[in-house]
Parts: sequence; structure tokens; C-alpha cells
Amino acid sequence: MNAVQGMSGNLQNPRVQKREGSKMAATLPLPEGWKSVEHPPSLFRRFQFASYKETRAFLDRLAALSEEMSLYPDLGFGPTHANVTVYGTDGKAPGDHEIDFATKAATLASAG
Repeated sequence: MNAVQGMSGNLQNPRVQKREGSKMAATLPLPEGWKSVEHPPSLFRRFQFASYKETRAFLDRLAALSEEMSLYPDLGFGPTHANVTVYGTDGKAPGDHEIDFATKAATLASAG
């Protein structure tokens, strides 16, 4: 079984696998559009927007979410996109807290 298939083996509902050490430690399904990255262990998604105004509004909402959840992703952005990378704590793989953040970030992107 791989991280794309997930614990259930269902390709339509990928999950981050629960493993020891630096491997993925979460049990929640990955939100749509997010990718699980093995090296370094992280979650990644590129968000596309129609304008800089929409991109900026998303980044402002994401900043508020970061403060609320005390989780600060790596960001890269341009006029019409934002790349978001979420790492686990202390170099470990992302867990349920990080997946919850990813889920909420995806909701913020469509709230524009």
C-alpha cells in the first residue's frame, strides 16, 4: 500500500499513512488537491486564482488561520497563485493537526 492509495486502498480517498518515526503519522484523509510529500515529510498544494486581489485575500485569510491554529506553513506566491507547504512538528511527518489546517485552507481558497 502506498500513500496515494491510503490505508483503505481507495484511490479516490487518499489518506496519509500512520507510521512510526519520520513517516506519515496522520489518519485523516487528505483534502482534495493536496499531495503528501515524502522527502521532506510535508503536505503541498498550489492554489490558483483569477487575480492578484483574490490571491492576496486568500493569503490574508490564511494568515488569520495560521494565527488561530498556531501553524505557519511555508508560502510561495505570485500574482495568481499561492504554493502552500505544511510540515509536521519537529521534523516529523504531518499529522492530523496539519491535515485539519490543510482542509481549512482549502475552504478558505473557495471562500473568495
